[in-house]
Amino acid sequence: MTVSKADDNAVDSAAARAFIDQYGRRATELPPLAIVIAAYNEEGAIGPVVEALPSVISGLEVAKIVVSDGSVLMNVLASGTPHEMVTMFHMDGGDLLATHYCAAHNQPRFRMAAPSDANVVAFEFKDATNLSSPDAPHMVGVKFTLLDADHHLEDWTFLANGQANTRRFDFHRKS
Repeated sequence: MTVSKADDNAVDSAAARAFIDQYGRRATELPPLAIVIAAYNEEGAIGPVVEALPSVISGLEVAKIVVSDGSVLMNVLASGTPHEMVTMFHMDGGDLLATHYCAAHNQPRFRMAAPSDANVVAFEFKDATNLSSPDAPHMVGVKFTLLDADHHLEDWTFLANGQANTRRFDFHRKS
């Protein structure tokens, strides 16, 4: 089945309207970049964590969103653009998982790998939904490297045509 661009846009528009109806103005006032970090709101501890997040990353205003009673971190990159992508981080028992809602129209899931360095959090490919075949282009991993309180790197690895390519994003807190 082939979906036309108009049909795809209609579905996206309907989903956006439903989201706005449910969440109101908060949903319509998001800047181009929204970051949410998975954390449990035990003893109100999430507040200081959220407040410590940068308000600007790479020149883009950042929205801080905590969902599902603080149990899920949502990272929205390039909001409102054709390349908008969302990654949801959450616990599954003792495992930290990330589901990446990709502009490639699939949803790879990652499991946090055993740490090799205290400043590195790496996620390895677990499985994916909406992946037509194992050879279809998709993300296969992401690594977050915390350089200091104001600077981190994200290395996203995408597999296409049998070739893995990693793209690095360099994030600095803007004062």
